[in-house]
Amino acid sequence: MDDNVERARGYFAVAARGMQPAGVRQSNMRAVSRVIARTPGVSNAEIARLTGLAPQTVSAVLTSLDDAGLLTRGPAQRRGGRGQPGGGMGGGPFGGMGGGRRPPAKGANVQYRLKVSLTDAATLAPQRITLSDGKTIDLKLPAGVEDGTQMRLSGKGEQGPGGRGDAIVTIEIAPHPFFKRDGDNLRLDLPVTLDEALGGAKVKVPTAEGAVMLNVAPGSSSGKTLRLKDKGLTRKDGSRGDQLVTLQVDLPSADSEAGAELAKRLGDWHDTRNPRAKLGV
Repeated sequence: MDDNVERARGYFAVAARGMQPAGVRQSNMRAVSRVIARTPGVSNAEIARLTGLAPQTVSAVLTSLDDAGLLTRGPAQRRGGRGQPGGGMGGGPFGGMGGGRRPPAKGANVQYRLKVSLTDAATLAPQRITLSDGKTIDLKLPAGVEDGTQMRLSGKGEQGPGGRGDAIVTIEIAPHPFFKRDGDNLRLDLPVTLDEALGGAKVKVPTAEGAVMLNVAPGSSSGKTLRLKDKGLTRKDGSRGDQLVTLQVDLPSADSEAGAELAKRLGDWHDTRNPRAKLGV
């Protein structure tokens, strides 16, 4: 005989023996039994919808069936989560007042902090971290990583009755000696000599990936900003920001050999322009 039919007969027998709790009608017991017999693992909410009974009534009926040991505890019913079959007031035949068991708890999560250089964050360079159990694993930084970004490593936490917890890695981006973050861009102040600024030159510039050559136009002044495309930080969509290079004309000190040579070459020459004219002075 079909198991569902056999279970249904058992449910009806429970109702006939008057084993339902006070205030629960036998007709309600039979209605709920029919639904469970047809659809094992059905949720409390679905039973209420199919029978037209109130959720509280469904829970009371299921309590009676559970007390009689007649509820079938399938895999889905053993999960016990709220809103899932077997959990909370809206769960399946073990939810709410149905006497369900909660799954074994996982172990505790373990918190880690990982310091990452700004250049590594820009290029998403692979990282390595040592866990509390002594094991070392490699990490791939996510696109759009920022200071405070958290990465979850499933099953890398402490052991518990229901399995291992997770490792939570918080990224800490370390300050850089000469790069500064500006949104998705990197900023850099680049010293150039007077003759490079006056006559123009190709100069070497550091980037997150390594040095590149940059053209300095003749007559460049301090404060002029040049742009290196796609040399900034990696965005969430995988694109890159830019590197903004601000020129700083570096004059030699007056008491240095280069300073003395420059003063000798200038002689009595004076620049008659007023570079502060735009400031109204």
